[in-house]
Amino acid sequence: MSEYGKKAIGVDTHVSYISQYLGWTKNKSADKIEEDLKKLFYKRHWSKINPILVRFGKTYISRREKNKILDKIK
Repeated sequence: MSEYGKKAIGVDTHVSYISQYLGWTKNKSADKIEEDLKKLFYKRHWSKINPILVRFGKTYISRREKNKILDKIK
């Protein structure tokens, strides 16, 4: 939705595991994660959160690390 100009936070795999890993949310549902993130960030930043976390995840976290993180969260 944020890609179409709506005030929303896109929650994909990267946003999900990074948000859980950093303790921003304990939820696993994309809708619930989005709700939690909306409480943490100003509305003007919502559309920027997904691209930032995706870039961070792709740059700094290897697939092996991602799997370890996801295993811990489960």
